[in-house]
Amino acid sequence: MKRKRIVVHIGYPKTATTTLQRHYFSRLEDVNYLGIWNGSEKKFGIDPALVKILVMGGEDWVEPNREKILEFCGSLDGRVAFLSRENILGTLFTPRINSYGFLQRVTAPGCARCLRSFFDEDHFDLNLVVTIRRQDDALPSQYAQSFAHVYSRIGPLSTFDKFINDILLNKESFIRAGYDYYKTVSAFVDVFGKERVTVIPFEMFRDDRDAFIRRFMEALGSRTPISAFPRDVAENVREQGDGSKRPSYGTLFDNAVSLKKLFLPGLGGPGLAHYITWLKKIRSPFQKDPGIIRLDERRRQEIFNLYRDSNRNISEMFDLDLGSYGYF
Repeated sequence: MKRKRIVVHIGYPKTATTTLQRHYFSRLEDVNYLGIWNGSEKKFGIDPALVKILVMGGEDWVEPNREKILEFCGSLDGRVAFLSRENILGTLFTPRINSYGFLQRVTAPGCARCLRSFFDEDHFDLNLVVTIRRQDDALPSQYAQSFAHVYSRIGPLSTFDKFINDILLNKESFIRAGYDYYKTVSAFVDVFGKERVTVIPFEMFRDDRDAFIRRFMEALGSRTPISAFPRDVAENVREQGDGSKRPSYGTLFDNAVSLKKLFLPGLGGPGLAHYITWLKKIRSPFQKDPGIIRLDERRRQEIFNLYRDSNRNISEMFDLDLGSYGYF
């Protein structure tokens, strides 16, 4: 079987990923875009169960699903296939709490090994795209987005102050490690080689959207004209007037789902479907308060200092101009 060329955009979250997925990637004319957003529908062109393996970094889940993976490979046509799923890297700093109450987390080397095992060299010609964002800007946005379903449930990270202190003071912090771009991307370079990894800064999208899209299309080998893409669209923006970030909150729908799983796990039928719309609009009375999600100048400088050398190293590794965007 001829190897199928596939490009996977693995993150980071909060680098315009929703905007790109919903308004840009689905307009690529000569690329087989596999989702997540495909036109107006939020769906994948690949079995979601297989995507879950990649997002969870489930290296041990690959072999039991090998037949499905090869079936997926055989379904791809001659075009470059393209999958965008920012939570492949997002898993590095959004761990899950398992049924025993312990945190399950993925490391960058483990994530890279999972990708290599899934997209094996006999069947796939794999390239990766990584989009990054200045850490002092990305961290508040990431916390706001993941507060309700991740950080609010982890005591030491249940407020934004705790979250930032964990990064600054805890050398073993998995969030601190996940945002070390040089070490993280190096784990993928070690497995795939530098020539198969492309790094693009979010700030390019913010300041010169056409240049950003051209760089992305280079990585895909696409010749879609720039005129095919919209100009001024933005999704999932969390910036508020005072400079703080708008957090996600749990809703009555989340509470109802939790209760159903706990007390009525086998209940079939439409269940909550009739009530979903209005349940999702009402904030849960049990939701914790994250505090103001904003870095003051002192902590912003501390975050900058923490990652300065890492940012300089990745800039040199990929011949990027990150200094002009304030990364170091």
